[in-house]
Amino acid sequence: MLENLLDNAIRHTPHDGVVDLRWQLECGRLRFHVLDTGSGIAPEDLPHVFLPMYRGEPSRSRATGGAGLGLAIAQRIAQAHGGHLSAANRPGGGAELSGWLAVAGETIGSIAV
Repeated sequence: MLENLLDNAIRHTPHDGVVDLRWQLECGRLRFHVLDTGSGIAPEDLPHVFLPMYRGEPSRSRATGGAGLGLAIAQRIAQAHGGHLSAANRPGGGAELSGWLAVAGETIGSIAV
């Protein structure tokens, strides 16, 4: 799931941009955020980004932007593990995919790629 989210964030972030993965274990849940400094998600596309085969930008095709399955698969993985995944735009620009998975333990972490 995280591989799909990170791959998507890297693909949509300019070379001088930043992709940030943050996580925190709390109350038996791993809460995570994948943030990028790309162009974000068009508001009209937000309700559809987890639909299989959906590509927001009409010019994208399998040759230029994947099969449109990465976010749908990531959401299904989160749900299969009793979790949740959502997508939003960051106020300063870029996208944020966040959610949680059920786990045990207590730790805090962050990594930038």
